[in-house]
Amino acid sequence: MRLEGGSATDVGRVRKANEDGVFVGTEVFAVADGMGGHRGGEVASATALAAFSSVGSIGSSDGLLAAVDAANRAVFDQSVADPFLSGMGTTLVGLAAIAPDASGGDRVAVVNVGDSRVYLLSGDEFVQLSEDHSLIETMVRTGQITEAEAVAHPRRNVITRALGIESVVEIDAWVIQIKPGDRFLLCSDGLFNELSDDQMIAILRRDVSPREAAWELVRLANESGGRDNISAVVVDVVDSTAAIVADVDFAADAVVEADTIAERLVRVTEPADEIIIRTDTMEYSATPSPVFADAPAPVIPSHADADAGPTNHGSGSRWRVWMFIAAIVAIAGVGAVATVTVARSGFYLTDNGTEVQLYQGRREGLLWFHPTLVEATGVLLADLREADRAIIDQQTFTSRQEATARIDELRAFSLENRTTTTLPTTSTTTSVAGDASSTTTSVTGP
Repeated sequence: MRLEGGSATDVGRVRKANEDGVFVGTEVFAVADGMGGHRGGEVASATALAAFSSVGSIGSSDGLLAAVDAANRAVFDQSVADPFLSGMGTTLVGLAAIAPDASGGDRVAVVNVGDSRVYLLSGDEFVQLSEDHSLIETMVRTGQITEAEAVAHPRRNVITRALGIESVVEIDAWVIQIKPGDRFLLCSDGLFNELSDDQMIAILRRDVSPREAAWELVRLANESGGRDNISAVVVDVVDSTAAIVADVDFAADAVVEADTIAERLVRVTEPADEIIIRTDTMEYSATPSPVFADAPAPVIPSHADADAGPTNHGSGSRWRVWMFIAAIVAIAGVGAVATVTVARSGFYLTDNGTEVQLYQGRREGLLWFHPTLVEATGVLLADLREADRAIIDQQTFTSRQEATARIDELRAFSLENRTTTTLPTTSTTTSVAGDASSTTTSVTGP
């Protein structure tokens, strides 16, 4: 048997750039969904696919895992080397032909990091082979929410793993026996978030080439909203000894034995505890773990093949947990300091009905922080001009020096007004009687 693949990718109807990437070879196929904002996402997906596809012959699930490790290291190293790409990452799903099993049955290996997906249409079955590394999928698996609630959950764009965030990444891998007529779909979340399973099945069942099927899926996803980049790779399992028959409903009439997809699928790696590493909004902002310049190259452990049972790929989950907790504590500390700084910033004038007073802090307060009295100025409202009294409660200052200068002005106005209202006054009265006149002067004062 042989594999035939075709691909399609589109920017969608909302995004300004396409950060997805696809790779179609003769035995290796992949989809990557980059993230990191600006050019980071596009660079991450392209770097991962270039490294992934250059490993050479895959041969086994170990070889496929090694290719993903190489892709992760390439993205990580470039992120460290270029400050403008710091924190970039990408999802990756891949599929590759591997050596037959002991009975001579043909097989492929599947790998996944992130929330891009691999599906298999085989006869009447349509199954998602990969498991999403996402916050929502983790909540569904642990029973916190239902699958129906997950569809419209506001945090469905949060993933828990991505290539390039750390020097070593944990990878999910499976091996599955293949049959003629099997049709695989590798895609980014921009596709399956827009289309239902029934819509995807309807297109995959059509008797069209993998490339035509991929483009039809992308077109329909765009029509359904196109709110993200959209990518699809369709891979057909073809019996190389059989004649090509035209006008056959693809996969519907394929000869499929009684065993189900679940019976043909074997997990190679153990599931790992998920830790939130980033939140994907319309413009992705990555939050990578601390990067050490002298971090050693990752040691790629030996992975058991499908017949040997599961092993764990990668280590360091516990270290990542402690680093995540430390980061949360640090962020909380910085937030508390920032809150105090904001709450205590600035000065303002007010009065108690009699005297002008100076307070420090925000006039309306902030959280549990209230302004504090700094100075009772001794300036009486009764001694101020009406215009000054009217704006006392409207005056704020960025520094104590600025506030003191204004208080000195008010104090001067107060003294001037008090002196004006208490100075002695003199009045003179002159009376005339015939040719004689007399003048009387009276003085009033305090």
